[in-house]
Amino acid sequence: MICPPYKICSEQATGPVCTCPANKVGTFCQYNNPCNQSSSICHNGGTCVSSNTDPPISSCHCREDYIGTYCEIVKEIDPCASNPCQTRGHCALSALNKTFTCLCRESFIGERCERNNPCASSPCLNQALCQSYWNQTYTWFNCRCVGTYTGNRCETSLLNPCGGLCMNGSPCDNGECVCPAQYTGTFCGFDNPCYQRICQNGGTCSVIANATNVSFTCTCSNSYTGQYCETSLDALANRGCLSECMNGGSCIKSRCMCTSEYVGPLCQNENPCNHQNPCLNNGTCFSRYNTSGTPSAQCSCLQEFTGNNCEVMLCSPALCNGGICTPTQNSIACICPKGTYGDRCQYVDICATNPCASNERCEQIENQYQCSSCYDKSSYCLRYQEHNEFCDNRYTIPIDNDLLPVPQACQRSCGKCIPVQRLKDISSLLHNSTSMEKAHRLSTAPIKKN
Repeated sequence: MICPPYKICSEQATGPVCTCPANKVGTFCQYNNPCNQSSSICHNGGTCVSSNTDPPISSCHCREDYIGTYCEIVKEIDPCASNPCQTRGHCALSALNKTFTCLCRESFIGERCERNNPCASSPCLNQALCQSYWNQTYTWFNCRCVGTYTGNRCETSLLNPCGGLCMNGSPCDNGECVCPAQYTGTFCGFDNPCYQRICQNGGTCSVIANATNVSFTCTCSNSYTGQYCETSLDALANRGCLSECMNGGSCIKSRCMCTSEYVGPLCQNENPCNHQNPCLNNGTCFSRYNTSGTPSAQCSCLQEFTGNNCEVMLCSPALCNGGICTPTQNSIACICPKGTYGDRCQYVDICATNPCASNERCEQIENQYQCSSCYDKSSYCLRYQEHNEFCDNRYTIPIDNDLLPVPQACQRSCGKCIPVQRLKDISSLLHNSTSMEKAHRLSTAPIKKN
């Protein structure tokens, strides 16, 4: 017999084969199975396997996370291989290559750059530093103001906490304009209609005012009615007008209804808005009576304007198309979010998509752009040379590791005028940084003023 009597012999295409029990291996089951000699030969959950050779050889089949003869070595796995930072950041390995950190692009924050950066739209004003924060629920930012500015977005100067918007000589107290008696409104820009005691017959005048509009109401005594408490309730009992309506006015329910050319209880006065409408920026003109009974023109302004004639533009988010609106003396200025361009952020920033070649510079005018060669003096460098007081002697351009005067630099490459005062600040950066670091650090180096 080929196989021992306690073994199973079977005929195969290649000849007779012995089928051994679990504790025996070899062609004729003549060897003890080495995997049965010790249950701990393979570590960390590895499986022992015996070869079908004479003599047999044992080996370990390891789990996915382990390697080595006995599965004793932990397999190193690149934690960045799964792209945990997505396309929003760069995955950086730790010194031991066991953990990673996401270095997010400017527009994103979070452990894996999964959140939009609230600082990306530059919400902090007046050169303040924006710091972004996040938790599992939401993101927020904090502005670190510099100099004499304060406020949630550093929008208010401590030298003038009301932003210089108080009108008609009104002082600023605790960030609010304190109006003289004859003026009213958030910025004291409107005449106080109650100052002239326009409510008649003992009526009480109340002002309703904000930054964009002003109005008044007369609270009449029991015996009078009308906008100015000018009509006696006793006279109304007769169901007629107190006097005949003038200038084509009609008596309706004891009141004179005037044509558009006239105003007054009896339509006795010409409408001051018809002769010369003083209201600008689509403001609405209406008549108002003074203490002498003479009507004068008053303006009701649209939401984004104020002033006696609606001549002062106020800030509104809609005016800047999503940008940050800041008031100036007679207008506004818009701080545009990234990707927009224009005095009202009304254009898409085409140059932000880098449409030009690497050796060209992108210039945008409204919704059009053009690519200018770095070697085209007329399109780039000549601009700076025309402003001799800035560029001829006191400015230079960094080219590679050299700091060249404007004319020489223009002959070699594109650059940007930099004040001589900054050369000491940036010279060490140019000689001790990589090219990418140079570009970033030059753009953020502080400018020293004389």
